[in-house]
Amino acid sequence: IDEFKQLLQEAENARPEESERLAGLDRAIVLFDVLRRNKVWDDDIARRYEDRLEKLTSNVSAEWASGKKFFAADQFTEAAARWERVANERGELALWRWLMVARAGEQMRAQFTDSLRKMLTELLQALEGQVMTVLPNRVRNLREAFPNPVKPIDYLLGEGEVLLALEDADKAARSDRVETWPAAARAYREAARWLAGVPYGALLAAEYGWQDLEGKAKDLETHQERQKNLQERQERLRQQLAANFAEGLYTLEQDLKLDTS
Repeated sequence: IDEFKQLLQEAENARPEESERLAGLDRAIVLFDVLRRNKVWDDDIARRYEDRLEKLTSNVSAEWASGKKFFAADQFTEAAARWERVANERGELALWRWLMVARAGEQMRAQFTDSLRKMLTELLQALEGQVMTVLPNRVRNLREAFPNPVKPIDYLLGEGEVLLALEDADKAARSDRVETWPAAARAYREAARWLAGVPYGALLAAEYGWQDLEGKAKDLETHQERQKNLQERQERLRQQLAANFAEGLYTLEQDLKLDTS
């Protein structure tokens, strides 16, 4: 218990450059898990320690915690260097998104204001939960505030555009109206185009099943063509039946005339 408390306290008090004091966090995480499973604290105390660890590490690692310290101190290059290593090692979308935020701070420097930081945090929350009720506004607000964003912000907006295009595509594809399917195919291709421009696009595709958006577009077009051919055959059959009926009615009328003459 004493070792865990010491490691946690040292990490909380560490300055960004004191990486050796933050390195003990990985050990602290392991110790916390052992101590909690052995129920050495009541639930309230355990939860408070867990919250303190989460605040430092985001439940990731000591190196991520080190990056958070640098990020909070506006030392974005140092933060990005650490976060990039962790993001590559763990391959988690949330880490890649935050890496993009750090890269944006690195490139924008003094222009990376608290207001922008807040807008990006809100965008990340919407992306993480795929909260479609707020995502359109958050994408639009950022684009209006920064019409020519630096690449890292553009990548995050690109992920948002993928989600918005897919929402349109899925809605049009579910329709019984065949005439909406070309719009769905175009939206799937638009989503694929945005996805290709995101550095962590392969992770997004694997996480959400977006590996073959072009295939979805082609399937819709094939299905639309089949439906169109079916409708044309049905129309020709209707016309033939109508013609046959008219011919039969005419023949019947003529036969009746002969019978009454």
